[in-house]
Amino acid sequence: MKQNNELGRIQPQARDLECAVLGAILIEKSAVSVAISKINNENIFYDDRNKRIYTAILKIFSKGEPVDLLTVVQQLRETNELETVGGAEYIVELTNKVNSSANMEFHINIIIEAWVKRSIIAQSATLIEKGYDHTTDCFELLETAQMSLLGISESLQSGDTSEGDKILGNVISDMENAMKGIKPELISSGFVGIDNLTNGGWGKQELIILGARPAMGKTALALAFALNAVNNENVNVGVFSLEMSKKKLIGRILSMESKVDSRKIKNGKLSDDEQAKILHVLKNNKFKNIKIDDTAGLTIGALRSKAINMKAKWDIGLIVVDYLQLITGSGKKTIREQEISEISRTLKLIAKELDIPVIALSQLSRDIEKRQDKRPMMSDLRESGAIEQDADLIMFIYRDEYYGITEDQEGLSTAGIAEALIEKNREGDTGFIRLGFKAEQVLFHDIDKPKKYDEPLPEKTNQFRYSIETGEVFEDFKVKQKSPF
Repeated sequence: MKQNNELGRIQPQARDLECAVLGAILIEKSAVSVAISKINNENIFYDDRNKRIYTAILKIFSKGEPVDLLTVVQQLRETNELETVGGAEYIVELTNKVNSSANMEFHINIIIEAWVKRSIIAQSATLIEKGYDHTTDCFELLETAQMSLLGISESLQSGDTSEGDKILGNVISDMENAMKGIKPELISSGFVGIDNLTNGGWGKQELIILGARPAMGKTALALAFALNAVNNENVNVGVFSLEMSKKKLIGRILSMESKVDSRKIKNGKLSDDEQAKILHVLKNNKFKNIKIDDTAGLTIGALRSKAINMKAKWDIGLIVVDYLQLITGSGKKTIREQEISEISRTLKLIAKELDIPVIALSQLSRDIEKRQDKRPMMSDLRESGAIEQDADLIMFIYRDEYYGITEDQEGLSTAGIAEALIEKNREGDTGFIRLGFKAEQVLFHDIDKPKKYDEPLPEKTNQFRYSIETGEVFEDFKVKQKSPF
């Protein structure tokens, strides 16, 4: 048996159960799919022979061929590993150790538990060695430790498989609630037009990309979304500010909430009325609900770790990242597109893991400045391919006034007018919304009223229940349907 020489102890293992699981796979056709759904890594096996055999099984399964004693022996022979694992005799011996796959899932769970313990031991040994090295940066070591454990945890995660009719019951329930006027679990943006296009705001597990050219107001709009979530939805918000310091960010928020010019707050030249506005905000605003991390040069791995800690400590309901291109990848990738791909994918993973929306800001390409119409498009996102794919919603900010255009196509003044352009929306419509913009407070606000239905909704509508057990529909009661406006 292998031993941990440093500690003088036998590593956690379940070799007999490994043999039993492999034997079950070889004698029962249905066992292989069960095993592969739970063991996605051959290194979970402790015995090197069993690792090689399971690797051969994975190769056979991937080719769509039947997995049995003969095909496994042939596969090992093709890779010159048959003698290494003990020959055909060892494979036959595996099949003699079990009669069926009846307890296979239980055996697999024990094998995985042993692997988790071995992984923790191995990672800890590496961390101990680095900890004794005086040249090691302590913060890098801390990030390595966090990511090591997260990596082990992530490798164990797999989505549960559910029958469609069971999920349908939840869909019908959500639909009935919507018909009754019950608000779904969304976080309102705080802007009527944006909520209309997004069917109520930001949904759980959504990655929202907010893009704009510099000085267009993307940080201000993102902070407005955060403040509206705090004030209207009473949720805690995590803000990762890779460009602006915590102090400047809170100063910006104070200006937005009090409607007092940020320059006056900075230089202290305030009127009695402005001081009263600030005092009112200090008494009533929920600054403690905003959790800010302004670590510069943050890696995506560290951001994920910090986000998980924020969720555990404060139960945050929304994350804002300002901004995406300032994050670095966790590896040593030389191609920026690959790094952005990792960052974008991980931000979406954070949204799913924490079951909350993530709003990530993004810079746009300078190519916009070369066009006649400078309204952004998805192709203007820097290294846009992965971002377009991972995002659930992509929104841009555009202001004619920024480019010296004083009138729009209808001859109306563009002063204090911004456009929020929704170019991708998996759960709603695309289009644009006009917003008011006050430059002195860097503040966005509603100006357009929501459109109402031209025709009244019917007074009564059939309401029904869906039975998960039988799949039957019961039209047994009626309710009055109200307009959502």
